[in-house]
Amino acid sequence: MYSLAFCLSFLSVYCLYAISDRVEIEKTGVMLLLQKNKMLSLLLSGSAFLFSTFIFVAKVSLGVGVFTSLSLWMVLACLVVICMPFKIIKWMHIVLTVVVSFSTELIMTYF
Repeated sequence: MYSLAFCLSFLSVYCLYAISDRVEIEKTGVMLLLQKNKMLSLLLSGSAFLFSTFIFVAKVSLGVGVFTSLSLWMVLACLVVICMPFKIIKWMHIVLTVVVSFSTELIMTYF
């Protein structure tokens, strides 16, 4: 569940980064799709953030869940803003991180 919350928080930050007007990089693929559909992107971003916050609150208490969600969101926002203009983050890195985190969580949960 923590991996899902982490991925949803990243999705939320990425959607907001994609629709930012200050971003001056060439937008292609998913970023271009999110840029054209700003309302859908805002809706997706907000719902992903709320759902990840609900996951953290369900796993831990209310105060710790909200604090963890906001802290993680700020860290991910900093990483996305720093790494995206230099094209350090590629889709393969994201997929590999998701697969490793989900498999590690499953292994730790059942063994």
